Amino acid sequence: VFLSYNESEAGEQTATELKEALSAVHIDAVMARHSIAPGAEWEPTIRHYLEESSALLCVATPGFSTRPWCQQEVGWALAPILWIQYEAKEVPCGFLASQQALIPDDPSNQSQVALSILEWLAENSNTRDDLADTLLDALEKAKRYDDARSTAELLAILKSLSAQEWDRVERAADKNNQVG
Repeated sequence: VFLSYNESEAGEQTATELKEALSAVHIDAVMARHSIAPGAEWEPTIRHYLEESSALLCVATPGFSTRPWCQQEVGWALAPILWIQYEAKEVPCGFLASQQALIPDDPSNQSQVALSILEWLAENSNTRDDLADTLLDALEKAKRYDDARSTAELLAILKSLSAQEWDRVERAADKNNQVG
């Protein structure tokens, strides 16, 4: 996923904490400032990340709506977009105004926000298969029983698996003793 965020201190901190929480549930999140190598061309690299991401997450902390780069990222994104409303005044605008924002019960609990994002990705027909593939990869590569168990619990968020996805679960159980 691509994280669009205000580069203020609060926006940077919230996006960094969310990136870490998403990583804990096997979701790779791109933060432009941290993902772009020094010397790389900024604009085409951001466009590339936006085009390759399964979803765009708007980390709507104070000032997000007024930051031109955030608006550019939202406008360029071809993937599904989820507005995460960390600040009451930061409401979805433009075409996004017709969609319900994710309003965290406890904005400081990024682990819970990450699980809510996982549920959104699972329910979205445009992101569900990428999520399943990511979680099945994590299950297949689990190095510890606890990792395999927590990944299996995350897979349950998908609510159902295709025959091919079940085959991957069964192969993981056969080949990886931490899964079996």
